[in-house]
Amino acid sequence: MDQKIPEARLARARKALDGARLPLITTHVNPDGDGLGSQLALYHFLKARGKGATILNASPTPSSFKFLDPEGVIQPYQPGDALPQDVDLLVALDYGKWDRLGPMTEAASNSGLPVLCIDHHPSEGEFANLELIFDHTCATGEIVYDLLDSYGGTITLPTAEALYAAIMTDTGSFRFSNTNARTHQIATELLDLGVDPAEMYSKIYESTHPERLRLLGLTLSELQISADGRIGWIAVTQEMLRKAGAKPQDTEDFVDVPRTVSGVQVSVLFIELPTGIIRISLRSKGIVRVSEIAMSLGGGGHPFAAGIRLQGPLKEAIQRVLTRTEEAIRAAMDGKRS
Repeated sequence: MDQKIPEARLARARKALDGARLPLITTHVNPDGDGLGSQLALYHFLKARGKGATILNASPTPSSFKFLDPEGVIQPYQPGDALPQDVDLLVALDYGKWDRLGPMTEAASNSGLPVLCIDHHPSEGEFANLELIFDHTCATGEIVYDLLDSYGGTITLPTAEALYAAIMTDTGSFRFSNTNARTHQIATELLDLGVDPAEMYSKIYESTHPERLRLLGLTLSELQISADGRIGWIAVTQEMLRKAGAKPQDTEDFVDVPRTVSGVQVSVLFIELPTGIIRISLRSKGIVRVSEIAMSLGGGGHPFAAGIRLQGPLKEAIQRVLTRTEEAIRAAMDGKRS
């Protein structure tokens, strides 16, 4: 399958960006490396071309990614505020529906701004005026790379580093099943622009703080494996967060740990938020399509990496998700045998 995005789709996105006086670049609540890297790459590229741009996020930047923004260009959204009055295009990166903006949802959805959605998740219905969605790509950062490359000219080192961070993190350091030849081709081109892979890995994965490790220890002490050994799950409670002195964003990549257990086909992470909402991440080794589990409970995502947000209490959310996961595993295993 050709992984490159058709030029006609890239041209429409370029036209929207070029026609805007001041784009507002956003990503989803609790941003990950892909959302943040894509934002900063697009911001630096537009600034280098002499165009203004603003980044506004509803959640703080996780500590492991703050090195990508040494100048502090990512602005925090204050709940209750309207969006900046001078922006004229909302660029939605790595999300495809309004409620993924958390506390910024109402302000953004009521702003009347035209929306350009750039995402590698399947479309979730009417949301954007213009979509640059390509769900065969490994990360939104890959789509942003193709978009910027289609302009011609030089991509600067800060832009290249942001793109590399986006792609590396969303592929699990190039080990997940979404990694393909095109992924490595782009990574090679970014390395040619001066990205240091060892330095990038160290800054993201080897610059953690003690509170995150304490939280991981507390969480793994409660690791649960289903009776048949095919589901591994962990839960992060508010009490665990308080005891470790950590924050919900410190749970990045926790969901991947249960998946390392032999025999586990699906790993699940439950995070209890202060609002009473339970944030759930699901990962699959490849037999079970966890996106179908997520969609049946109001969430979404990729076939082997998906997410859900449910109203608590935690025990009820765990039961609902595990029941659906067990059903999905049985169906998948039956289909494999037939």
